[in-house]
Amino acid sequence: MLIVGSMLLVVSLSSIHCSVSSDEDDASSPCILTKSFNGVTNKDYTLVLYSPHSKEDKVQYRLDWGDNGLSNWSFMYNADEHASLTHRWVKPGVYAVYAQYRTMDGKISAWSNPVIIVIDSDMDMDGWSDKEEIFYGTSINNDKSCPPDNDGDYVSDLLDKDDDNDGLEDHLESALGSDPWNKGDVWGILIDGSFYYLVDVDEDGLIDILYNPVGVIRPVERMQDGSPLIDVKGDGRVVYIYDMTKDELRVYKNSTDNNSVPWLWVILLIIVVVVILLYVLVKTGFIYIYEEEVES
Repeated sequence: MLIVGSMLLVVSLSSIHCSVSSDEDDASSPCILTKSFNGVTNKDYTLVLYSPHSKEDKVQYRLDWGDNGLSNWSFMYNADEHASLTHRWVKPGVYAVYAQYRTMDGKISAWSNPVIIVIDSDMDMDGWSDKEEIFYGTSINNDKSCPPDNDGDYVSDLLDKDDDNDGLEDHLESALGSDPWNKGDVWGILIDGSFYYLVDVDEDGLIDILYNPVGVIRPVERMQDGSPLIDVKGDGRVVYIYDMTKDELRVYKNSTDNNSVPWLWVILLIIVVVVILLYVLVKTGFIYIYEEEVES
């Protein structure tokens, strides 16, 4: 019942528009880009915002954090520049956070729509809420006693589908042969508008497999220096080379892709075809060659 009540409170708050008055009624309000989230007490959280509709070039921001705390005005930002403001909540609760901006000539915008932040108690300040620690059977009073979390994303390994947070879920890594607990054996890369994974199966620091979630699984050839040659279609026509140190993809200079037309061979083939055609036409009588009689 308590959980349902909290959910209903969050939903109701998210539809509330702040009625705080503004010094400039026709000024637009800023946009808070950070979505609603759950957090814990005594931990810093950063919210990102900007003012896409401001008519001014420079603006300052302030946030009403919902806990009777109103931030100071920030330094000046470009109106279309993302600004970041940080806060920590010391008490658990559900907080509605609003934002304002102020122009260089002192005009203050309306308050933005709220972002709802749900803060849970974290007595030992280890980043895990007391509710989570009780659920996983760890101590709420000992910051060294935490749920297992290999990648440090505060999602326990018992529930985390990607224990090394490299983008590939554990079951896919197991199927490909890489280590689900090693973040350093998978590289993500964008090729021709599609996302691929480069996988190091034997953990020797060299890429062995090209994988795409839509079903491409292909072994990767390597140059003498270990640089992988990426042949997406496997036809040898377009081959890329991936520089692992620079995280850079470029077309392989010695690629087998060659779109130039071999004109010399085309011309020779045409000549041969014409000669054969003439020979056949003469032999079949379609073309008759007259011979001039020579008088003796």
